[in-house]
Amino acid sequence: MQRPTISIVIPVYKAELFLNQCIDSILNQTFSDFEIILINDGSPDRCGEICDEYAMKDSRIRVIHKENEGVSVARNTGIDCVTGKFLTFVDSDDWIEPNMLEENVRILEKTESDLLITGIIFEYLNENNSQVRKSSETINATSKRDIGESIILLEKARIFGYAANKIYRTDLIKSEKLKFNKDVTYMEDLLFICEVYRKIKSVHISNKAYYHYCIRGEGSLSSGFTPNLYQTIGEISEQIDSLFKYYNIESKEYPANLPDGYIHGIQTCIYNNYHIDCDWSNKEKRHFLYTILRDQKFIEQMNNFRPSDFYSKLFVKLIRTKSPFLINMVYNYLFNVRYHFTPIYSFIRRKLL
Repeated sequence: MQRPTISIVIPVYKAELFLNQCIDSILNQTFSDFEIILINDGSPDRCGEICDEYAMKDSRIRVIHKENEGVSVARNTGIDCVTGKFLTFVDSDDWIEPNMLEENVRILEKTESDLLITGIIFEYLNENNSQVRKSSETINATSKRDIGESIILLEKARIFGYAANKIYRTDLIKSEKLKFNKDVTYMEDLLFICEVYRKIKSVHISNKAYYHYCIRGEGSLSSGFTPNLYQTIGEISEQIDSLFKYYNIESKEYPANLPDGYIHGIQTCIYNNYHIDCDWSNKEKRHFLYTILRDQKFIEQMNNFRPSDFYSKLFVKLIRTKSPFLINMVYNYLFNVRYHFTPIYSFIRRKLL
């Protein structure tokens, strides 16, 4: 059996309404030498049936049914199964432009790069709005210095830490045994990309965007409860610092928006403690806030943080009070409205954003 040029791994979970669009966007590509690996991660809806229906119609599609273990394990399962020369990931509620594979496979064949990175089209479906993030220039980096500079370029565009806007050389991923950390459920993509960047010898950065990243919820306010999130944020921050040191990137070269990542991470940590599934007492929440207010890295990076939306502006104002009692009171009220008076919350949110 001939090896396909590229493998597309799609973890599938609770995406019944969007899965057809996702798979069809790949089947409608102008490039046809690919295989699709659908990983049904124990989805409780009709996703498994939909996957099987597509596999019966097209021999390029393989389906793996497994118990639910999360997106990282699903992707790792896909990595173990792929046979293509190149590998990419697509989430089951997203879709790609019809020329994505043809144009980028051509570049990879020409440049022989270990990694190719494109821009992302963020689709804010609840707001009927979209935003394109992409590199300001096209570069082909083959030296350690140039690869390091590509990180800065990608961080400025805010597209470095995503797994799905990248095409990887499969032999590199498998020979280096690169996998997603199954124990991390927040920003697991970023940790994986940091590991990939330590192993590559070349990378091509495109200034075009092909991947449609569809956002249907309300971001951090509506995501699930994640235990030990503060520790995870700390580990992620250390990984980024370590990667920058590996590529000899000095702090003065850091993109201006880089501290925002840590600040938004802390912001998410605080929101996480007011999730409906969090059983912390008010005393425990206040103690956590006290810990955050003493976090030196957080204090330093807050000086350069420029909030752009209502929630971030409120966050900054509350943090500047340095009062765990006040912060706890406000977020208790906000999330109580969010979970128990949803129509009122949605109305207020539309007015404020």
